[in-house]
Amino acid sequence: MLKGLLPNPMNRRFVSLLLIGLLLLAACNGDDNGNKNDGDSSNTDNLGLFEWDRSPETIILRMDDQANYEPQAYFDNDVPLCTLWGDGRLVWVNILSGRNEILEARLTDDQIRSLIETIIRTGFYDWQNDIVPPSTDNPVLESLTLNLYDSDRTVERYSPWPANGFATLRQTCADLVESRALVTPTGGWMKAYEVEADSSAKIIPWPRTAPFSLEELASSGTPRWIESPWAEFVWTNITRELGIVQVREGSKSYLVSLQVPGISRDAPPAPES
Repeated sequence: MLKGLLPNPMNRRFVSLLLIGLLLLAACNGDDNGNKNDGDSSNTDNLGLFEWDRSPETIILRMDDQANYEPQAYFDNDVPLCTLWGDGRLVWVNILSGRNEILEARLTDDQIRSLIETIIRTGFYDWQNDIVPPSTDNPVLESLTLNLYDSDRTVERYSPWPANGFATLRQTCADLVESRALVTPTGGWMKAYEVEADSSAKIIPWPRTAPFSLEELASSGTPRWIESPWAEFVWTNITRELGIVQVREGSKSYLVSLQVPGISRDAPPAPES
């Protein structure tokens, strides 16, 4: 049919315009399909590929809780509930009867990606802050931070989380791997605070064989770097106990803290050797 039209110049122009129109229509349809695919990639059913800083110093996930008020020693001794570093090191708190233990494991890239996907699908990017303290006695602020290359976000809440999301993700963190190790520090920054004796507190005597006195440490007002066996002694016998724990030296009572680099919240780095 087109062959019969070609000898006429007008017909040739018509055919040319028709072909151009068909090509433009095909291009438009291709763009529409591309836009639909782009829309699908933003759907939570297809999260796409996300990346994170793989540095061992970079925290890419942290779940934490802090009481509205607590003595500085308690704050220093607290370890965030779950922390994941860029190189795959995972540290979390396992609460036992009367004490807690700190566990450590190593995640693969696939396990990290699966955990991040779980956090996103649980609703993390839809959750909102609730940082006005309620009228209850010493409320606890829970927080979750996710740090990816293109997104660094923290959600903090006093009130319950949607769909019990915080507690669910905390349990997910604890159940990620079967192979885990108990954290036993070889060094840390120790501080002591003199306090009034509390008859309800658990009392631990400070060993006479210790290389320094608590009175000396408390009077200095600065942390002291200690290494094992004393770092392990303080960590295991004092800072992992739940409830009120006081250390007795002579007639005086103290609260004692130990911050371990790479484990404790806001711990200073170890001194240069």
